[in-house]
Amino acid sequence: MPKGLYLCAWGNDAANEVLTEARLLLVENYFQTPSSA
Repeated sequence: MPKGLYLCAWGNDAANEVLTEARLLLVENYFQTPSSA
């Protein structure tokens, strides 16, 4: 497997993981924030 393709696949996995983590954090923060704020 060419190194470029390997890095591309790894980058996609890492990006998906980061996006998933960020989304979970955003959801947590959203529900923890008082509605009056």
